[in-house]
Amino acid sequence: FALFGTPSGGLKTAAVGGWVKEQIANMSVYGAFINSLRSDWKRLIDDRRADPAPPVRFNLTLFAGWEDNFVPQEAALDPFPFNDKQILPGNHTSMIKPESEKELVYQWVKKILGRVSQRRQVARQSQDAIQFINRIHAAVDIGDADELAAMADRLGKLREADQPPL
Repeated sequence: FALFGTPSGGLKTAAVGGWVKEQIANMSVYGAFINSLRSDWKRLIDDRRADPAPPVRFNLTLFAGWEDNFVPQEAALDPFPFNDKQILPGNHTSMIKPESEKELVYQWVKKILGRVSQRRQVARQSQDAIQFINRIHAAVDIGDADELAAMADRLGKLREADQPPL
């Protein structure tokens, strides 16, 4: 799941223009809608992260525009304490309209969709397989060559023993 420049923490500027339109009032950092949204998210998601069987599993990547004057980075990123947070070049609109495959937003979306595809491929596999794949992704993301080598060694030994990888 990815959010691009979403004012999940509310907007301070919406408090000023809230009288113009209800949608603007709903985005106010001080408004009932944002407070209810944050409270529900905390209760349903954040407070249940440690549950052995949470009601839903998903990865959340949050994006903010480096030059976004409409939705400040703190409004898009700060409400979520443990998720993947990225800052993209551009403003509220341009950060989501890549002109080529070389742009950062394109690369991130490709990465996210690749993970979805990989999860679908292992959907019928054991939790151990899914956790192993997640460990590989994490090791790649942080550049942990030692961990990657250890996992490759483990897979090699299992293959030599003609056992399923996980």
